[in-house]
Order: sequence, then C-alpha cells, then structure tokens
Amino acid sequence: SRVFDYNKEYPNLLRVDYNIFKHRFVAYAVDPNIRVNSWKSLIDNNLNIVYERGTFQVTKMLPRFVKPNNLQSVASPYQGFFMLIQERIDLFVVVEAEAESVLRKSEKKHFFLPYLQSKESKVYPTPIYMAGLLESLASYPFLHKKHKKLVPKLAAELHKMEQEGLLEKYKAAAR
Repeated sequence: SRVFDYNKEYPNLLRVDYNIFKHRFVAYAVDPNIRVNSWKSLIDNNLNIVYERGTFQVTKMLPRFVKPNNLQSVASPYQGFFMLIQERIDLFVVVEAEAESVLRKSEKKHFFLPYLQSKESKVYPTPIYMAGLLESLASYPFLHKKHKKLVPKLAAELHKMEQEGLLEKYKAAAR
C-alpha cells in the first residue's frame, strides 16, 4: 500500500480505489521538550533528523523543510531508534506502524534492540517520546499496469471484505 499519488512518481503502477488504512508519519525524540505538529514545524529549528530510507512521503517532504546538513537516512527503524537513544540525533521520523513494531519489543519502556541479542545485549534506559504527528494520509493498494484488469476486481473484493468485517479481523490479527 502507498499514498494516494504514489503513481505520479511510478507511472507503471495503477491505484486500486480502496483506502486500506491511514499512514501516520510521526517523529520520536528522547527530549520531551521537542514537539512537532506538521512538516512545517520542522522549518528553521536546527534539529538533527533521521528518517527511514525508502518511505516515499517522508523522502518527499523532509527535504522541503529541513536543511540538508541536518538530515540523514537510515536503513531500518532499529538504526533510527538506536541513533536516537544514543542522542546522536534529535528526531527520528518514521511511519508509526513500523515504529510501534520496534517499540513493542522494548522492555518496560526501556529500549531493547532485538537484533543485538546476545550475552552482550544492552538495555538502554532512555525513554522515547512521540514528539508529534507530522501527517496522516490514506493508503491505497497499487498494481503494475500489466494487471490493469484486476484493479476494479480487487477494489470490489476489498469493499466486499470490508462489509463482511473481514478486513478488521485481518488487521487485528496482523497487529
């Protein structure tokens, strides 16, 4: 699933007209005094910000509001949170669902990096705060244009599944 206009950047893709869920783009900090409420709230604040590479909306929006010297990307949410708890950055911008997956694995509000599990594993006692919601966007499925005939069929089936309550059941199971 992708944001509504994802196919502007990738014209070989066709949007299925069914809003699967909302992507919430959020910022996390270890300093509870840092608060943001939109992309524009990042202008001229001189914060060092990291984001997860490959997230279309984040990659599109951050460079509009953050100076290049204050912006860098990482390959995974684990790396972003690790940099945050090490206080190497001020904010980590990520899709909330991806962040929640990592944070659920924390222990008693202490951040624990599962991929470092070993005898030398370390629990970092730094609490992580949600500094704010930057944007919330509807998310849609996309198919390659060679599957054009499937687009209306998939939309109809998704609507049917929603009416039957199956989508909520599957979303709950996936969480």
